[in-house]
Amino acid sequence: MRRSLFSLLVCLLFIAPLYSPVTSCAYGSSIIPVIISEQRTNAAEFGDSDLGRPLVAQAAAPGIGGSFCSPTGSCRPITKCKPATVLQPRVCMPAAKSGCTLPSRRCGQWEAAVQVLFARVKGTSRWVGLVTGLPASDIDYNDDLGIPAHQVFLEYSARYQFRPMWGLFYSAMPIHLEGSKILERTLYFGPYILPVGASTHTTWDFFYQKVGLLYQPILTCNASVSLFGGWVFNDQKVQINSPTVCGGSCSAVTRTRNMVATGMEMQKCLNTACNGSTLSCDNKVWLSFLDDTLIVDVEAGVRYSVPMGPGRWGYGKVGYRYLSFQESRNDVRMDTILEGGFAEAGIIF
Repeated sequence: MRRSLFSLLVCLLFIAPLYSPVTSCAYGSSIIPVIISEQRTNAAEFGDSDLGRPLVAQAAAPGIGGSFCSPTGSCRPITKCKPATVLQPRVCMPAAKSGCTLPSRRCGQWEAAVQVLFARVKGTSRWVGLVTGLPASDIDYNDDLGIPAHQVFLEYSARYQFRPMWGLFYSAMPIHLEGSKILERTLYFGPYILPVGASTHTTWDFFYQKVGLLYQPILTCNASVSLFGGWVFNDQKVQINSPTVCGGSCSAVTRTRNMVATGMEMQKCLNTACNGSTLSCDNKVWLSFLDDTLIVDVEAGVRYSVPMGPGRWGYGKVGYRYLSFQESRNDVRMDTILEGGFAEAGIIF
């Protein structure tokens, strides 16, 4: 009896593996059960009835990706997950250029500017050497004639670049001032003697014009040197009127100058920001001579340029300017000095 029972157990051990599900899948099917312990995030895809059931990974042919299948038959492909790339925003647009870059005019471009000069006005005038046998007076514009000592003037300028290193320039400064004064000393001016206590009204007209050619022997990305040569026209007129001396229409002295001008402008880039804006040093020196007169025109300042599109720039400039007219004549003489801070705005287009 005991031997028969032992034989029965041995037979069952040999028969049981033939009906095992693992053995069945290994030899008769390509389906391997896979149990996922993590929580599934997309329950709607497989249905609530599939929750808690094992997912089945179906083997695929070589070279073809497999898929996860639920017992109900719905499947989705196996994919690799990659974290999304987060792009850092750019602080400055566009990107900064390499190095310090100085704005420049291209061939066929114009540059137009307006300068506001906050000037201290000083000058003297003398007409003829002798008045009724007495030496003519050197008349001070401010103390004797009442011309305002501080005034604001405008200068208009333009440039045209017709070659990579050659261009044309033009500038004009028109001035008209008036002043009234009760004379504190006797003035000998032209054919009249203006006594102490006489009331006077003076008008002063001034026109300063430059036109010529410029050449840039040094023109790099961060520095430029421009040489100027041209013609200067200056016209001045001082009209003194006194109702007590000459019935309201007295002496007038007029001085017209035609001179040769030469000058140099130096620009050096100081800093270029990431948006393309540029800070630069901008200095200019002018010398005009002939016609018994020497004109010295000096500007020292800094310029801030802003890009306004392809090849176009807008800029602002501030600095100090000294403009002097000194004559070397013994008869008619008109010396003038304008000096002070200035502000300039311009555009390159």
